[in-house]
Amino acid sequence: MIDRSGRLAALAAAFVIALVLAGPPARAEEAFRIGHLGSGAHQGEAERLEPFRAYLEARLQRPVELVPHRNLQTLVLALTSGGIDYAPLPARGFALGMLACGCLEAIALQPDPQGRTGYHAALAVAAGSRFHSLDDLAGARLVIVGEGSTAAHLVGLAELARIGVERTRFASIGFAPSIEAGAAAVASGEADALLSWSFGDDSGPAGAFARLPEPGALDIVWLSRPIPYGPQVMRADADPMLKAAVADAVTQLSFEAQPEAFEAIDRGTGRPFLRIGTSAYQPVIAALSQFSEAQ
Repeated sequence: MIDRSGRLAALAAAFVIALVLAGPPARAEEAFRIGHLGSGAHQGEAERLEPFRAYLEARLQRPVELVPHRNLQTLVLALTSGGIDYAPLPARGFALGMLACGCLEAIALQPDPQGRTGYHAALAVAAGSRFHSLDDLAGARLVIVGEGSTAAHLVGLAELARIGVERTRFASIGFAPSIEAGAAAVASGEADALLSWSFGDDSGPAGAFARLPEPGALDIVWLSRPIPYGPQVMRADADPMLKAAVADAVTQLSFEAQPEAFEAIDRGTGRPFLRIGTSAYQPVIAALSQFSEAQ
């Protein structure tokens, strides 16, 4: 006859054996966290992004969550600290994150309506002037559109320095609040050269210069390396298979097949997303690094 304590011991032993045979308890799949701006002008962003969240959840076969942030700084911090797994960032925000930790990876970007993937810092002079190339600009007066601007001020000066054209090449460097004001300074003789941005294609004056009443009054004599549009970003230390799956999901998204999910992340261009690598953003990363060191 087995007493009560014996029966309990037998039950406990049977329970242990059952646990061993069953293996470790199943663990809920960790959620994939998408960061986004969610305050001010971005209120309602979570509702707009919901179709994309649902699409990605179905593609990844794991829970996907939307995580709002009050500004770009906290969004970048969440990525660099591992608080979120994915977020769309402007090129400057991505570069700041890379300078903070070197732990981010660009996986995709959306081209503009014409299919371009970025733009350039551009240096222009008055058409018909004595300045025809960078070599002619020793002692010239330079005006930059937008103090602190990514393309003209930061990338423009850094890219010029990269090819040996230091700030000391110019007699003076000033700033204009707009392309129109900068062009007016060149036209009036107050400045000899203007640093702004352009698409750098063969369609004539484009980008900021296209806004001028007489865009042909300026000749572009130099373009920087391409500055890509803002990327879709993940952490570089994410599982390689997960990164590939997310990149595939984003770049295979189309308006024809998944209109609601596509519109949720479309930046108004209607173009499908393309793969992009972190190295494409080196001009912006290097420019911000130089600017930070100079402060």
